[in-house]
Amino acid sequence: MTDKINDSNNFNNIHNSKTDIENSKANSLNHNVAIKLINGDIADGIVLLSDNNSLRADNTLKESINQLINDWKNSKFEPHDRLIIADHKEAENINQHIRNYMKENDALKGTEYSILISGVESKKYANYMAGDRIVFQTNDKDLQIQNSIELTAIMN
Repeated sequence: MTDKINDSNNFNNIHNSKTDIENSKANSLNHNVAIKLINGDIADGIVLLSDNNSLRADNTLKESINQLINDWKNSKFEPHDRLIIADHKEAENINQHIRNYMKENDALKGTEYSILISGVESKKYANYMAGDRIVFQTNDKDLQIQNSIELTAIMN
């Protein structure tokens, strides 16, 4: 019963998000691209971005990642409003570059804590400092954590 309620709530959240997009700034490029993407018209969304000089291609993956990181650094938006979406294999590299930049500019402060995040065999660690943003990628009812919940680390 609880799962059905949660599924229903997720559907309502998606529906409400779509409605919010449909009702906001009806003729803006962002609005039009969002409508294309939310309706699954990925190719049309990309064409729309390209036609409005909002799509750029670089020669190599490394150039593209470096440009993406520079765009992130120079964004007019507040750091907590910036978002980069990338494939998993590129995400670690991008995240590390951005974390280094944030540490150099005192956006991350204090002691850096290293936490084992995978099995003992692989010994993969995650590092956190005050100011880090953390997004949970799983559900844990005992800890009251839901997938996609985001928080910012605050340490004294």
